[in-house]
Amino acid sequence: MIYSCYEKLGHILKDIDNYLPFCFDGELNSGVEIVLSDPSVFRSCNTDVLKKLLERLASFSVSTHLPFYDLNFSSPDPFITKYSINVVLEALDVSFILGADTAVAHINLNRMLPAKAFKKWFAGFIAAKKLVEEKARELEIKVVWENTYEPDFLLFDMLIEEDDRTLLCLDVGHCNCFSRFKAIEFLERYKERIIHLHVHDNDGTEDSHLVPGEGNIDFRPVFQFLKKSEIKTVVFEIEKRDCVVSQDKIKKMFN
Repeated sequence: MIYSCYEKLGHILKDIDNYLPFCFDGELNSGVEIVLSDPSVFRSCNTDVLKKLLERLASFSVSTHLPFYDLNFSSPDPFITKYSINVVLEALDVSFILGADTAVAHINLNRMLPAKAFKKWFAGFIAAKKLVEEKARELEIKVVWENTYEPDFLLFDMLIEEDDRTLLCLDVGHCNCFSRFKAIEFLERYKERIIHLHVHDNDGTEDSHLVPGEGNIDFRPVFQFLKKSEIKTVVFEIEKRDCVVSQDKIKKMFN
């Protein structure tokens, strides 16, 4: 299993010549998840700069987080839908150059949609999902769909029923502040679909991305599950400096 930190692409490019991901000492293998949340950053990069970063990361496992802010794969406005799909396809090309084997995507469900509007939204989302996953397969990248604002299992069940190749990323922190289900329930229900995990803590009131142990999430069932699972990558979605000062605590919790 790979244990990764995460870092925004823009932060990396400020000092690319000296950049290396945070490395857990000892037992935890290391990787990095590069966050592509700001399209203006990767659009301003030429291929040579991205290849230079690839060289810096040659000895690390790399995943990416695709753009998600304000995107909607199934908007009533076709221009928003088209932009949302295209920017994610662009980010997949960037992910390929960076050597990523996994890319995390948000579903961006508006949980306030009434049933009739949800049905129409879902049809459009599935059409966009197919485009994104077809592109990813061409690039030999696995797209994993992350839980965010979904209150229950309904949407994930529908995605898998629509396409049994659907892969998931469990975000433990999102379960605590956005959903009615616990992380361990998600793990047990979709254990054959989850290959990627996001770990951070909060107190249930907001998505504050705290170091594990600083909020009120009980990570013990999750850690016990990981010992017997085939999940490939665990990403600590906390600040790099917090990884540095808290690595002994994190290692103790995970080992």
